Amino acid sequence: MPQKRQKNIAIFNNRLMNNPIPHPLIMRHFLSQKPSILKNL
Repeated sequence: MPQKRQKNIAIFNNRLMNNPIPHPLIMRHFLSQKPSILKNL
């Protein structure tokens, strides 16, 4: 389980890195809704 979670976080981080300017609302949503975001990846 931790490995899958780590992989999902890495995928999400890669998406942010590919985005030149990550939107603050996206970051705020990610920080406040971590569990559901990881499930939706």
